[in-house]
Amino acid sequence: MFLTLGNLEALGQISEFGHPAFREKALEEMEWGNRYFHHMITDEGRVYEDVGGGANRTINYEDAWWNENHPGVTAAGDMDFDNIPLNGIERHVRTNYNPLVQLEFVRYQAKASTIMNSPHKNNCLVLADRAWKYAESVG
Repeated sequence: MFLTLGNLEALGQISEFGHPAFREKALEEMEWGNRYFHHMITDEGRVYEDVGGGANRTINYEDAWWNENHPGVTAAGDMDFDNIPLNGIERHVRTNYNPLVQLEFVRYQAKASTIMNSPHKNNCLVLADRAWKYAESVG
């Protein structure tokens, strides 16, 4: 997630300062991306660390982070993902707490709340606040 959350800021820059032909499309893209991001947070406020390429074969959790995020290279060996549930090539959601991802989520959702239209701006602010409170609670 830490590589994709920053795209919200780039799209926000386009929607605020970019060529008029692209401003509305940038907002639409932010809304589309946030449909994903807003599913990557628990009710308690913990932001999921990442979505990997697949289950690790023989490596422990800490050592395999880089491998599992490259499907087809060293993950489960599959060259593509077809988004068909329960067919054996599902992506793995890493639900561990990662303070970098947690606080990036807060930053980019708070920024998006200043750019987007309602109700999207309200959703961003509520989730940024929830994620911030969770981060404070775990230190």
